[in-house]
Amino acid sequence: MTLGLLACNDDGEPADPGDGDAGPVEPVQVDELDWTECENRDEGFVLSHPAGWDTTGTAHSADATCGAFHPPGHPGGPVVELQVLDEPVRTLISQAEDDGGLVGTSILDRRGAAQIEPDDTDGVRWVIDLRNARTLELTGRTGPTVDAATLDAVVDRMTERLRWIDPRSSGEGLEPVGAPVDDVVEGRPDEPDARTKLLTDLRAAAQDGFDRVVVELDGDQEPHYRVAPLADVPMLDEAGIPVEGDEYLEITISPAALFDHDGERSYEGPARVPVAGGAVVEETVLVPSVVDDELRVVVGLRRAAGFAVAVIPDPVRLVVDVIRDPVVGEEPVAGEEPVVGEEP
Repeated sequence: MTLGLLACNDDGEPADPGDGDAGPVEPVQVDELDWTECENRDEGFVLSHPAGWDTTGTAHSADATCGAFHPPGHPGGPVVELQVLDEPVRTLISQAEDDGGLVGTSILDRRGAAQIEPDDTDGVRWVIDLRNARTLELTGRTGPTVDAATLDAVVDRMTERLRWIDPRSSGEGLEPVGAPVDDVVEGRPDEPDARTKLLTDLRAAAQDGFDRVVVELDGDQEPHYRVAPLADVPMLDEAGIPVEGDEYLEITISPAALFDHDGERSYEGPARVPVAGGAVVEETVLVPSVVDDELRVVVGLRRAAGFAVAVIPDPVRLVVDVIRDPVVGEEPVAGEEPVVGEEP
């Protein structure tokens, strides 16, 4: 499988394919290409692409990076282009099904996705769930320097390696969202939203000095939540597997659910999220609730520990930081503001 690279003129500009003086197209083996990563923090994704390819253009600005990809000298626009659509991925999939253009659905790093027949020339089109009724569209097009087989190979590797990051996180210097407590923390919004919120992501990761659990929901309204230590061993998960740990925290959110009114699951990721390298948190588990319209998550701890809770907007995330060492009730050091808008 090869990728043809267009020859350049003496001044370094791409040669016109119709120019009689243009040099021959030199095939390059796709498997021999070096790969690197491009990071779009505005939208929160990291995409692999062949090293040396131009990456100008994004969903919002043609001048930024990580939105369009093409080999040096490639004429006629990008080989692969990304843009953000203000429509939920489920709507686009339904439209493709109605038109007979749906190739297949998939999960890309815990996000719902689908491959759809492109509308125009030979190529490939993916739609990927960005959450909050937005979709990342990835379109690949053949051209003078890229044949269909090569395009498929490049796009396959791009989608296979696609991964998500928090759009506001630098990944360094995170601080807990507040002072640790060891009692019930409950939040009630000033203007309650009667709409049932849907779980869109569940994640947990070890940070410097604490372990962070994040429950992400759709919409932009703060939920009613409760976080409390459990006196008893929690009920099993849906598969009948006990939650690992010697102590437990229980997180409940209402009105909230895992399935929408059509019975479609809103969160496609794992129900059990272990924490690699966590000093206190062993795992975070979705657990069935006996209360209607309530989402229940249990955090298994290796030992009792203080925790801090905060709600971060856009998208709405309930953040629970399990603190490893500080004394419960100890206030943050004066003059040091915790970074609450960042997460794993």
